[in-house]
This record gives sequence, C-alpha cells and structure tokens, in this order.
Amino acid sequence: MVAPDEIPPLTVRFRNRDRTLDRLDGWFVRDPDGASVGFGALYGLPGVGKTTLVSRWAERGRESFPDGQIYVDFATLRGGTAGADVSEAMWC
Repeated sequence: MVAPDEIPPLTVRFRNRDRTLDRLDGWFVRDPDGASVGFGALYGLPGVGKTTLVSRWAERGRESFPDGQIYVDFATLRGGTAGADVSEAMWC
C-alpha cells in the first residue's frame, strides 16, 4: 500500500510565516504515551495563504506523517457556492 501524498506543491514564494509554522509544529508533537493529533484544519478568507502555509509546513514535516498526507480543496467541493455542503470531504 502506498501512503497518500496529496499536498499541493508551492507555486508562490513563502515569506514571513515562520511563527505560524512553529505553532503548527507545536500542535502535532508526538506524545510519548502514543496520543497525538490525527487531524488538523485551517480556515480563513480566500486568498490569505492557507494553502501556501499548509503546503510549506507539510513539505518540511513530511517525515512526521509516515502514513501519508491528504489535502482537501473545499473551494472545489463548494463549486463556488458560499455555504454549500462540503461534507463530501470526509469521503475523498
């Protein structure tokens, strides 16, 4: 079985988000007792850099997720309709 690797590659320059990357690192620290976060979500207005941020973070932390990385583009699921049901993301 091949681990999923769905994080989109960076297509723009990444700047001035080191503190945010460090914060994401802190959320996903492995617990010595085996407990860890298995899911994370970023939200915000279109165009603020969510995809760029997560792409950069996932790129630099790939080894932390040996079972793979999955990416869901909610804008595509909405089809341009604000408030549309995006529950399909659970089945992607």
